[in-house]
Amino acid sequence: MLSNLLKIVKDTVVAPVGRLATGVSVSLGLADTVLETGKDYFLAADSVSVTELVFQATIHTVKVMTDNLANVLHIFTQVFNENSETLNWAWRHRTEFFTFLIDLAGAVEFSKSDKSDYNEWYMTSTKNIYAIVYQLQRLILSLVSLLANKDKSSVENLDMNTVLHTDFKHGIALPPTTTAKLNAPEEKWLFLNGICGEYQWLELGCNKLRDRFKKEITGIFNRSDGIIWDLIECAGERNEKNKRSLLQLTKSSMDAQNVLKKELVDALWPNTNGKAAHQVVMIAHSQGCLILRLVLQKILDEYKAKAQRDDLINRLNIFTFGNPGLDWKTKDGSESLHRYTKLTEHFANKEDFVAKLGILNSYDFDQRGYLNDHVFISECKGHWFGSQYSLSKDDYYLGENSMFLNN
Repeated sequence: MLSNLLKIVKDTVVAPVGRLATGVSVSLGLADTVLETGKDYFLAADSVSVTELVFQATIHTVKVMTDNLANVLHIFTQVFNENSETLNWAWRHRTEFFTFLIDLAGAVEFSKSDKSDYNEWYMTSTKNIYAIVYQLQRLILSLVSLLANKDKSSVENLDMNTVLHTDFKHGIALPPTTTAKLNAPEEKWLFLNGICGEYQWLELGCNKLRDRFKKEITGIFNRSDGIIWDLIECAGERNEKNKRSLLQLTKSSMDAQNVLKKELVDALWPNTNGKAAHQVVMIAHSQGCLILRLVLQKILDEYKAKAQRDDLINRLNIFTFGNPGLDWKTKDGSESLHRYTKLTEHFANKEDFVAKLGILNSYDFDQRGYLNDHVFISECKGHWFGSQYSLSKDDYYLGENSMFLNN
């Protein structure tokens, strides 16, 4: 496994950095650091060393990029332009942001005692180790991409696409969906992952939902472009007042939107050879909630017949976790999206920074389209769907009122 991991890092970090050497002041020592650190720590092959690799490589990345941070800040300025509310909020909560990053990695401590199949940081799982390495690679590549695009006039011209060769198998792209199989053909259950999306963790989330609800789950892959860019997208899409649609600019987000829309439309209104699902259950986590909101708005724009609206109201069920959106409204902001579904519920950990960026930014849920009686808050912290978001009604305030968790 060690040799494979080192080859992956070399192919997807050394080569891109080398190609940028003529246009961007990025030290090739970064790649050497990643390789040497990786070699030392993966030889130990335990959870502590893997975690240390992530921390050390990230620290070295920041050190190498220090002289170019002004260029990165220019991109941030473009993202937050005409959205001073988000920028001011982020600045006021900067301490919580760094705590959030620590909490993400802090799930490793939790993993030592929790050998759950759904824990993203359970380090005896080879799939988890690979997923963490892929996330580290995407982090580095996203920083390199930001620096390479430093002279672009606006954020819309950014080329952000941290594709790895591991996103392909035998030269063919990984399928856009994965299924946790179970016999339950009359209902269609869909799951869309959030930030730090890796295929391994999408499968983990699907398995968690399948085992909890005893339903077959189709997972829709929302590939990460590295945690930094994922968070930029979340910040730039908090509400519909912000016209900069970053989620409609990156290939990974657009791919997820297109697949999600097709899956929902096919389940609700199949072609002549298909059979409509009696109930459609859509579950989204984190950034996936923002993608889902965009897709629902598109569906409402395109499917306006009374029979189609009735189908939505009678058959579509929506459940979100750690939603970073400030509102849950139609495109023009006049109505709650709840109006066009049979049931919608939202779940959030009280100490989840991404949720605080959006749904928990304030508690005037009704005004923002969330509806007070349909928001359930846990005292837990953290943002990982597998290891930190509970599917038990007992872990949420008034969770006994949740139709979803009483399923």
